[in-house]
Amino acid sequence: MSKQVSFDPSTFTWRCQICGAERPDAKISVRKVDIGPKSLLPGIATRNVKYCNDNPRCEEGARSWNEEDFRAKLRVGN
Repeated sequence: MSKQVSFDPSTFTWRCQICGAERPDAKISVRKVDIGPKSLLPGIATRNVKYCNDNPRCEEGARSWNEEDFRAKLRVGN
């Protein structure tokens, strides 16, 4: 019989999409942001923005997320 391994989410880390820091699961929250054109109903096209839940600057950055700025950063390679 094989040994059963238990799932421990505390071992996961995530990268904050605002400050770029790698943080443990308990320190990251997710905010759902509409990214579709204004002609779409809310909730049709969304992005889950990961942010540090213990950093007010990251929380504010997630609240004011701008998809166009994010895509421009990706094109430049930052």
